[in-house]
Amino acid sequence: MGWRRMGRLKLDTLSGRIFVFFFVLILIAQLGSIGISSTLSDSITRQTLRNELVTAERVVRRQLAQNTDYLDLGARVLAADYGFREAMMSRDIPTIVSALDNHSARIHADWMLLTDAHAMPLATSTEATALLQHEPLVRWLRALPRHGESATLATVNGMLYQIIAVRITAPIPVGTIVAGFHLDDEVAQKLGAIAGVRLSFARLNAGQRWEVVTSNLDAASRRLLIDALNQPDADWDTVLDRPPHRMLGVRGPLAAVPGHRVELVVQKSLDEALAPFQKLRNWLLWLTLGGLALAGLFSFRIARSVTRPLVALATSADRIARGDYSRNRRITAPREIAALSHALDSMRERIAQREARILELATREAHMLDLAYRDSLTGLPNRALFNERLEQSLAVTLRAGAPLTIMLLDLDRFKQVNDSHGHLLGDQLLVAVAQRLRAHLQRGSDVVARLGGDEFAFLLPAATPASAAQIARALLDDLARPFPIGDHEFEIGGSLGIASAPGNGRDVLTLMHEADVAMYYAKRMRIGLAFAQPAQTPKTVPPAAQE
Repeated sequence: MGWRRMGRLKLDTLSGRIFVFFFVLILIAQLGSIGISSTLSDSITRQTLRNELVTAERVVRRQLAQNTDYLDLGARVLAADYGFREAMMSRDIPTIVSALDNHSARIHADWMLLTDAHAMPLATSTEATALLQHEPLVRWLRALPRHGESATLATVNGMLYQIIAVRITAPIPVGTIVAGFHLDDEVAQKLGAIAGVRLSFARLNAGQRWEVVTSNLDAASRRLLIDALNQPDADWDTVLDRPPHRMLGVRGPLAAVPGHRVELVVQKSLDEALAPFQKLRNWLLWLTLGGLALAGLFSFRIARSVTRPLVALATSADRIARGDYSRNRRITAPREIAALSHALDSMRERIAQREARILELATREAHMLDLAYRDSLTGLPNRALFNERLEQSLAVTLRAGAPLTIMLLDLDRFKQVNDSHGHLLGDQLLVAVAQRLRAHLQRGSDVVARLGGDEFAFLLPAATPASAAQIARALLDDLARPFPIGDHEFEIGGSLGIASAPGNGRDVLTLMHEADVAMYYAKRMRIGLAFAQPAQTPKTVPPAAQE
């Protein structure tokens, strides 16, 4: 019945215009919401991917630096070997070659060679023969400083090598040990798995065109990447953004021998990241179609209900115009409009009262949540909020392999201040301490919380133990400065325990326990700072962290 009436609906009537107005308005609103959600999801996904790619690039560079350190250590161990030095001084080439082969196998280097003080080759491991003809590498060796070590990248016969050179002094430079590590597709697979990205090493060849020398991409994706890198506008971060293989990436240069240009390219699939939003858009489209059908039906009914009183008034007026007074009936239209107006006013008042009540309840709930998650004295997050943030960050760390470090801080002489000068000054001192602790938060994701009493905690989701140690030392130096409270100056200091995931634990309780043990060890030994160890034996800051 309703649909037959809709078929007779004329657009030049008031009811038809009301129907079209509401239907078109709802259609525009639904299509606008779909467009806005699509734009926002694309923008948010791109920004999130770029942030993840920047982090992943740092992870890859850190892994390459660690591998360089490993090669450097192995070369320095061989350079310090007395027997090797003796063979070098006596020019015992077979012994030198054997030592180079054995040591390269021991440190998993692909080749090693020994040069004299003028960068002329004396002996090479079996795999290093072709390198002696590589002029850019020879020029790099000749330009090395007279003491210490250097690292670089070089492509030899189309293969990319990570190279470390260590000078041998006795006490003047007498030679150089050079070790190389082949960065092949297997290495790219491992680095990409660690960083959670698609990883490529590209070099600019003699024809001034980019080519991919090492990657964990398949053949088709490599070709697309090469085409994208060689486009005139390839200097921007998005190295490949064309359907059906839309990839976002960042690229950056790597240190290479003179005349070589090597860049690191990390990528992630934009289509994979947008897949959940695509499903959401499909559901929203179906909901929109269903909503439009219902909107059409209800718009028609609303239009009829609005115009019906006007039709009744027009009919009564027509009867009066024809002089038909005998069947004069009481016109109820004004009363219906008044009732509708009264109902709308009543609804408005009730909605206003309800909204005010909802706002009051929401404000009260927000205040209760703030009390539940905030320390009322210092305004810092409390233990409950800290544990919640730690659990969230720990889940990200275990899934993505990103670094995570926590620090527990206990003030050293706060109890004496509290006992000697009263709780009022003690509370003021805690507020001053909290202000100084906030100043040492370096990232938006960092959190400092008061766990209770004079115990505080730091959550550093993007910090390694070494970078956390730098923050800890700066924090301890800051706490060592006097605190002016009223007419007094207090010197308190603190003790810090540092634990990181997953090395010191893979859950909140274990990490907190390990950091607490390290903190009490630092307090007992009066060393200010201690690291938790996997074997639960805390120790002071290691030499690597001190550097």
